[in-house]
Amino acid sequence: MNYSVKTGDTLSGIAQQFGITVPQLQQWNQLADPDYIQVGQVLLIQETQETQETQEKGENYVVQVGDTLSEIALRFGVTVQQLQTWNNLPNPDLIQVGQWLFIEKRNGNSQSRAVSLGQLQAIGWYSISAEDVTELNRCLQTYKIVSLNSLRHFISQCSHESGCGVWREELASGESYEGRSDLGNYYPEDGKKYKGAGYIQLTGRSNYTRFAASVLDPEILNQGAKYVAATYPWTSAGFWWFSNGMNEYCGGNPTVEQVTLRVNGGYNGLTSRKQYYQKCCEIFC
Repeated sequence: MNYSVKTGDTLSGIAQQFGITVPQLQQWNQLADPDYIQVGQVLLIQETQETQETQEKGENYVVQVGDTLSEIALRFGVTVQQLQTWNNLPNPDLIQVGQWLFIEKRNGNSQSRAVSLGQLQAIGWYSISAEDVTELNRCLQTYKIVSLNSLRHFISQCSHESGCGVWREELASGESYEGRSDLGNYYPEDGKKYKGAGYIQLTGRSNYTRFAASVLDPEILNQGAKYVAATYPWTSAGFWWFSNGMNEYCGGNPTVEQVTLRVNGGYNGLTSRKQYYQKCCEIFC
């Protein structure tokens, strides 16, 4: 592989990023003086057991214009403190454009996970019950929300959307959804009956119909929003998450902004969503 020297690079720093030695870099690139490299210079990095092991342990990220350590941490679902430890950064406010940061691979991203009552309370879910936690963990397995990235984004978005479980049902009457053919609301009172319910609000007759078929419960269609809010607050959110391809999307390390746009259709409450996501990164690791 090739590496283009950036402003602020040193040969020792580049060697550290790739898990190799300065003499190896000198030999591969015929560098007589290890203290003399130029911005834009292309260096050959040969594949070795060390470079392969480094890649298996994690990945490298090049700092871009406008980046902050906290934003990079959010993007990769880690903490600022972890980035500092992995990269020997004493000052979290001092990073440079072009600087390489090592992001350690998190173990067990595809393993089954169980969220505890204490973890949810630490995020801010103070009124949640043991039964709610049981439903959440069943939801996570049913809808394959098992990777760290997907779990963190899912819990943080639900935390904001519901006020940490305070709101299970849309506060508005649902009258604005009347006659919305895009939601499948073809019959009188469909808008009110099938208004938003659950921790990521499921909305519209069409979505309720698909959800009822998914969990084999006809009462979802018979009773509508109040029944979903009381019985399936997590499960309905997980159904939406899975049906809209959010697990796969989170596999690409999206930003909170990108996930919010998909969930919300805009950026309402973005600051709050970021704060919840940061909490989730600290708790789920």
